[in-house]
Amino acid sequence: MRSIITIALSLLFVSTAYAQDDPKSYLSRIPALPNNVCSMSDSEREKYLEKVDKIYQELLSKIEAKEESSQKNNEQGLETIKKDMENKMKQDYGLSATDIQNMENDDLSDEEREAIGNKMLQQKYNVSINDLKNVSEMSENEQQAWIESYAGKQTADVQNHKEATIDAENKKNMNMAELQKEQISLNNQLTVFASKYDNKLKDLEKKESAAKIELKNELDKILKALFKQYPGAGGGEEGGGINEEDRKRDAIYEEKREKLQQQHCNEFSLSYYNIVKEKISELPAQLPLIKRFVEISNQLYQSQLDTKIEITPSGLQELKAIEGCVALQIDIFKYCSVNISY
Repeated sequence: MRSIITIALSLLFVSTAYAQDDPKSYLSRIPALPNNVCSMSDSEREKYLEKVDKIYQELLSKIEAKEESSQKNNEQGLETIKKDMENKMKQDYGLSATDIQNMENDDLSDEEREAIGNKMLQQKYNVSINDLKNVSEMSENEQQAWIESYAGKQTADVQNHKEATIDAENKKNMNMAELQKEQISLNNQLTVFASKYDNKLKDLEKKESAAKIELKNELDKILKALFKQYPGAGGGEEGGGINEEDRKRDAIYEEKREKLQQQHCNEFSLSYYNIVKEKISELPAQLPLIKRFVEISNQLYQSQLDTKIEITPSGLQELKAIEGCVALQIDIFKYCSVNISY
């Protein structure tokens, strides 16, 4: 008999393995956003980015593994679908595996094709090619009589199963319609979430680009004024050497440049920080919506093709959503340095 400790360890292992595979587990491991990005030293930024990159690479690896596994399963699943369709043709039309294989053969003779076609007609519609040839030679009244007689037999055969078949089909269609309705609703919610932050980030990018141009123009004005005030050894021209005025001018310019760049960083890095922080805070509420959307997509796909294949593996889209947020964290310092100098 297994000991209590052994059982407990087994359960712990299972729960730990499950937790590691759960997309939500990555959320708790994402490093907190630094709230002092503009004042962090290079070494501090490097350490932070190392932490973020570690979880980012784990996510990419997990996503890649899921996509490769999904592709392999789908390829195998498509083979299964093909076999299922062949089996359905065998059942519905009385065809053998050899018949189905022969149907794909371009070199099949007309007689062989006619024999297979005759077999399918007899199994599915209880008529032969010869019957149809005979009907084609009948008069118009005889053809009408034959059609009415045939239709009467078919109606009698189908009537016993008609109500049950229609009822089952209607239920299936109603269920499909409800799923499609829910899928559309979820898609709209997820699109609104994604668009909201995409638009915010694009707007911020435009504003920062315009502000960067203004900053450069402002620094150019400052530099020109400083050259007039402190012409230096060269009088503002290159090749004139360096004297005390040059050093003073450079020091004043550098001080003003650092101050303006700090203001630029404070404004746009803080805005970026707030957007990313807000998106990450709202992400946990989006994961169940993503999960449900994928479930419905798989259900619809499986119902339409009568298969057990998952068009999208569970957890993949949730991992991609988390990976997208972590990618934003990698760029947390993007507005800290303007790189403007003379």
